[in-house]
Amino acid sequence: MSPKNKLKRSYYIPLSKKILLVIIIFTLTFSITFIGLSTLNNQKISEMVQENKFLDAINSKVYDINGEIITEFYQENRNPVPLSKIPSNLINASIAIEDSDFYKHKGISLRGIVRAQWENFKNIILQLKKEAKPHGGSTITQQLAINTFLTREISLNRKLKDILLALQIERSFTKEEILEMYLNEIYFGHGAYGVQSAAKMYFNKNVQDLNLAECALIAGIPRGPSYYSPILNQEVSLKRRNIIFAPIIADESIKGRITKASAILT
Repeated sequence: MSPKNKLKRSYYIPLSKKILLVIIIFTLTFSITFIGLSTLNNQKISEMVQENKFLDAINSKVYDINGEIITEFYQENRNPVPLSKIPSNLINASIAIEDSDFYKHKGISLRGIVRAQWENFKNIILQLKKEAKPHGGSTITQQLAINTFLTREISLNRKLKDILLALQIERSFTKEEILEMYLNEIYFGHGAYGVQSAAKMYFNKNVQDLNLAECALIAGIPRGPSYYSPILNQEVSLKRRNIIFAPIIADESIKGRITKASAILT
């Protein structure tokens, strides 16, 4: 072997080590920035959470002389309902599909972030899926923070803010309160915010009257309100509905709270 070839081989770095190096650099940069922003913004973020009035964009209804609704005025089509009126199948399906570690984490899920970034790496870098959507790895609490306080910009600063907000929300509210706010806040497409408006939009029912299949369908919409819309993409929506309970059946921490019917979707 010539000296020239030896020199080339001595500088060769395997792909796996390159990937590891990039991950280490990103982690260090993220950690340093996170600590800095946390120190600067923690008090401000705490005040934002405590002072914010969740669900302030509530519908105004106009009634006729007989007490019937004539019309409604709203910035966002939202009708908040207490958690006690939301079917357990809808609650559990939402947790299973959006954030299976909801009852285990304190606002953020490192496993979820790592899993999402790994999927992004496979989809984009390795090009295993040409039209794959990026995975965000956001918990239910982070989604609540984003929808309530933040814009939809994609930036490191925004991501750090939603992490800090999620941590503060978890310190300020119980898991049940977070779930209730999330299920009344999240967007379900076609102008419907929250599960009650979604139930009315898609099934002309109150949320407490939804059956198992309807709960499954609605739980699958927030990840992509247009793509999973039963109005725009019925076949895709029904396919997602039919697999929505698979994570629930596999999750021992939730399984005990599911009815036997949850295992069967047609």
